[in-house]
Amino acid sequence: MHHSAKIKAVQHKGGRCLLCGYNRCLRALHFHHINAFEKSFNISSKNSWTKIEQELDKCVLLCSNCHNEIESGIIDLGIFELLKD
Repeated sequence: MHHSAKIKAVQHKGGRCLLCGYNRCLRALHFHHINAFEKSFNISSKNSWTKIEQELDKCVLLCSNCHNEIESGIIDLGIFELLKD
């Protein structure tokens, strides 16, 4: 994903990590699919903005630390999703 497209995508998802609020380094922010079975493609794929936006809507924005803790099972993202509603 080009730098300008990533900036736009990060802004679309609120500009900071959903869990801890980190927002200092763009490269440290990742898009995590809430439901891996709904993933159509990697966000870094070359697609139109409309398709990227649709895919981003299936994701949450996380910093690399929080993303790794979710992937490792240390943090349960489901708790945070319940709090959003």
